[in-house]
Amino acid sequence: MRLIYIFKILFLSSFLFAQQTDFIASNVYPSDEDSSISYKWQVGISTMFNEHRSDIYQKKFMDLSNLENGLNFSLSRTIFNNHLVSLNFNKIKLKNSYTDSLNSMSDVYDPYRLYQNKGYSFSSDILALNFKTSIDLENLFNLDFESFINKVNKSKKLDEMINLYFDFGLGLTYFSSISRNIPSDNYIYSYGYKDEEGSPEEIKPIAERPTSNLFLLGYTIKYKAKTNIFYFFSWEEVFVDTDMLDGISNSSKQDRYRSLHLGINYLF
Repeated sequence: MRLIYIFKILFLSSFLFAQQTDFIASNVYPSDEDSSISYKWQVGISTMFNEHRSDIYQKKFMDLSNLENGLNFSLSRTIFNNHLVSLNFNKIKLKNSYTDSLNSMSDVYDPYRLYQNKGYSFSSDILALNFKTSIDLENLFNLDFESFINKVNKSKKLDEMINLYFDFGLGLTYFSSISRNIPSDNYIYSYGYKDEEGSPEEIKPIAERPTSNLFLLGYTIKYKAKTNIFYFFSWEEVFVDTDMLDGISNSSKQDRYRSLHLGINYLF
């Protein structure tokens, strides 16, 4: 709950700061105002592709076989120089399988002695709320992506249509995970389920699920389709303060996952 209060304070502070910078931009630097900045708020929706990345000896840059779906809703506010602050709600699924050779390197959490030593799989459901800041790299470093693209592709001229952002943020997750034996698919252990009540495969209500703090880093590229409509692609690396997203207990509390977003923003 303390983290939720911090979110509220940060979002309110960002809003008040945005109001001050809007006044400065319009009165001190009127020539710097851009038509896209006249829209101060954005709502967004995106489909997500999520990949679990922790506790695995990764040999692939990305394992497409383990991608799972998700959904994101966001509310953003433009502050100064086209930088953004946003509040995001994500509904995420994760999955992965551990073969016997990889599994021998990890400590499967097995309080009921149900693991059959032939590898296991897990699946997780995550509800995440995060407060994110997006820094416009083009404005920060005085770059001009459109001019570079126009030099490469002269068939169609771009004019202030692309924005590249560096993203970072903090948040809170409500999650649950369940692990099963390979190849029998028999239950091993569940976390955030009603196993103590005798229903190990029945998920708990949201308010009763385990929680964890999160920290994220990433990049977002936006393309202006119309004056107040942007398409965007985001790449996020998310670090969570828990050891139980995947049912492996190694006392590191450094589970993480990757999220790719394809979505649309409406500016108003």
